[in-house]
Amino acid sequence: MGLSPAEMDAAVVRNLQERTGRDLDAWLAVLSHAPAGPASEQVRWLKAEHGLGHVTAQVVVRHAAGGFDSDAVRLERLFGPASDPRRALLAEVEAAVREASPSVRTTVCQGYVGYAGRRQFAVVRGRPDGVEVGLRLDPTDAGPAPTRGWGGGSITSSFVVVDRLTDEQRGWIRAAAAR
Repeated sequence: MGLSPAEMDAAVVRNLQERTGRDLDAWLAVLSHAPAGPASEQVRWLKAEHGLGHVTAQVVVRHAAGGFDSDAVRLERLFGPASDPRRALLAEVEAAVREASPSVRTTVCQGYVGYAGRRQFAVVRGRPDGVEVGLRLDPTDAGPAPTRGWGGGSITSSFVVVDRLTDEQRGWIRAAAAR
């Protein structure tokens, strides 16, 4: 697996001077002259007016807003406080993932929690009624419903857990970890 979001952010900041001629503090000063608006508008402005690439502009805007949230803050945003039933579901899914792949790496991203061995094979995100589990499975295998567009694009199938993981769902997690 590549760099974590925080490592990628640090690499962009480290290379700003060399790649753009300005360090982070200089870009933060430039950004202070941007028209008021949401972060997405500030990113567009840095790209259009100053020629920054999309990721670089996002990093500058994120730092202007205070940087990355901690994993604990992101987990609370995704799954509610520790007392929320979705946190118990997340813990149950994570236990099944670790049982299937003991050396799994966990990454708490902005929109989901990802699990990877050699490659990311599972992701979990909160829903109002529980959690959604996405897996990297062979699309020709019988299994959960096909899905696309999340987990970095590698996720092929997903299912929702409202109460508890079933044996069938645990089997799908094992199959994804084995790929």
